[in-house]
Amino acid sequence: MAMHKEDNLGLLLKKIHNEMKKRVDFDMQKMDLTFSQHHVLMYLRHQNKQSVSLKELEKHFSVAQSTMAGIVKRLEERGFITAYMDDKDKRVKKIKLSKQGIQICEKSCVNMQEKERELSAVLTKQEKKELVKLLEKLYTKMKEGGTDD
Repeated sequence: MAMHKEDNLGLLLKKIHNEMKKRVDFDMQKMDLTFSQHHVLMYLRHQNKQSVSLKELEKHFSVAQSTMAGIVKRLEERGFITAYMDDKDKRVKKIKLSKQGIQICEKSCVNMQEKERELSAVLTKQEKKELVKLLEKLYTKMKEGGTDD
């Protein structure tokens, strides 16, 4: 049975994601960052705390300890974060943004806002509102693991 254009929602979302990721990756390379490193920096930026534990990062990003340790190590080598052992429990590694990390986050935020504006420029304000509403609905349903037939 041939698929109609409207039946290709998943494929279309994947194509949009791939194109956005390609553009963001290109811009991240200019800042000597990977997409994953960028997300860790932004997570650290949005925390109300001064620092977070390595374990918190692993849990939030659903990655193995070795994966997150590698990301943190590379960010620390570039001077974007400071990593240290917790004073109360030496088994706990804490991570916080450095001044250089804060600056790269600010630069990255401006870049991401520009990409968002470019993407949504073809939509009216109402279309954008409706699209966000529909995408949130799909995302919520996917997280719940169910579908309505």
